[in-house]
Amino acid sequence: MTHPIDDFLPERRPSNTVYLSIYEGKLCQRRATETPGFTEYVSRSPKTKGKISWIREFDHINGYVTAFEKREKETLEKKKFWVAQVTIQHPTGRVAIIETPIKSEFVARFALCFENMDLTKPLWIRSFLDRDGNTAVMFKQDNALVAQRYTKENPNGLPAWRKDPISGEWDTRDYWAFLFKIISEKAIPKMASVKAALDGLREDDLGTPPSEATYQPAAPPTDESDDDILF
Repeated sequence: MTHPIDDFLPERRPSNTVYLSIYEGKLCQRRATETPGFTEYVSRSPKTKGKISWIREFDHINGYVTAFEKREKETLEKKKFWVAQVTIQHPTGRVAIIETPIKSEFVARFALCFENMDLTKPLWIRSFLDRDGNTAVMFKQDNALVAQRYTKENPNGLPAWRKDPISGEWDTRDYWAFLFKIISEKAIPKMASVKAALDGLREDDLGTPPSEATYQPAAPPTDESDDDILF
């Protein structure tokens, strides 16, 4: 593997594992209470408008994707929900974990683009709000955008969303099952080999990795079940 200029997490040099959220388009660390080094942020989302939290925002992250795991979480009201934890690793052993709802724009975009990625190279990731105010995610490698393998114009087998003619609700089960299969059968095995290569490099040349930091999970709850999640 080749290692480009160190551009892992600009604006900060963490010494431990950093847990990140994608919150209203922002790639950030997020806390529920005032925290030194964090900036007060007032939610603009229609569902949580006016809610105050404290964030530390990053422009992007650029590193090797080495794990994609499903985790069950629980709200203060004991309501369980699922998140994806995506591990981004730097050759020096520094690690960031992006935690996002299991059925999110990040997870969907990653699966849609995965077959055009080369995980033996760093993946540059940025999140932002699109013109409609929705969270969007951008991936780059070799200074070029990573294109989707599956699009509306060329679905290549990607199931379409189906709208119930009576309730008006969208049925996306086949769509998500298709994307989760890509992650389970294609992405995760590749990540494992990349992680092994990086871990071997660190053991040989870079010493012991830093310890993992404690954190507060920041991903919002979702009502989605895990019936079609393959990993």
